[in-house]
Amino acid sequence: MILNHLWGLYAHPQDELRSIDQEQENLIYSVSHILIIALIPTVCTYFSAVYLGWHLNLGEVSTIAPLKALFASVVIYALMIGGVFALAFTAWRLAVLMKAPSTFNQSVELSSYASTPLFMTGFCAVYPETWFIVVFGCIGLGYSAYLLFSGVTILIHVDIEKRRTYSLALVACGLVLLIGLLGVMMWVYKV
Repeated sequence: MILNHLWGLYAHPQDELRSIDQEQENLIYSVSHILIIALIPTVCTYFSAVYLGWHLNLGEVSTIAPLKALFASVVIYALMIGGVFALAFTAWRLAVLMKAPSTFNQSVELSSYASTPLFMTGFCAVYPETWFIVVFGCIGLGYSAYLLFSGVTILIHVDIEKRRTYSLALVACGLVLLIGLLGVMMWVYKV
């Protein structure tokens, strides 16, 4: 059951989101999914920071000591998991405000599956060129926003009239969370 929706989110996202909604998976499955998917950027960034180095300046390669990178990776992993749950809590509270018949479990499903493309772009850290990571990070962010927007009516069951307001508020909260997490991540790697 873990990761069984991964291909469907890319191949046919609307049908896969309906399938997720019909299955009403246990909270453990959504949490397991995000715990595994969040390992991708964590492990790839650790490997890149320690062994490959980051090309931040022209011609200069920056690496980090293995212990420092391990500490930073653990902190960043915890922050990513916390960010997914913060987005789920926000989605749930917005659903309560909009009187949508949704549970916290459905909000966790939405936030964990919507964040999957963004976490999958963590594979780009194996090629540590800034422009490469930014391009594919923007593509992953865009697709995550698309899954978040389209998953609102399917998983949260928000009325069509309120869908745009709910989705825009949730995407805005998600972007604020992401910017905050990126700031903390940059600070952790510099410490």
